[in-house]
Amino acid sequence: MVELRDWPGLSGADYSFEMSPVGNAFDNRPGVYVFVRRTVAGLWQVLYVGETDDFDASLNAGLETHEAWPRIRDFFATHIGILPVSEAAERRRIEADLREGMQPPCN
Repeated sequence: MVELRDWPGLSGADYSFEMSPVGNAFDNRPGVYVFVRRTVAGLWQVLYVGETDDFDASLNAGLETHEAWPRIRDFFATHIGILPVSEAAERRRIEADLREGMQPPCN
């Protein structure tokens, strides 16, 4: 069963992400993603918001070369949330909305 989690952007819009543990395999789909961790209180904390034209290339094969991975790893990311979005301009808009609304520490 896929766990879904919603996060609000600065605009007030909510975006629903499919959650998976870090290291999970992803398809070659485009979209927006978030690195998150569970706090000791069991709450989710968004650490980084990004967008890609290929989840697999960015979050599987390319994870170790991801520009923010050392910082994300240092913040103990436990999960990645994905939101498939095919259009590049829409991905960038959603990424900016989320990043500006949540101010994640690794962006």
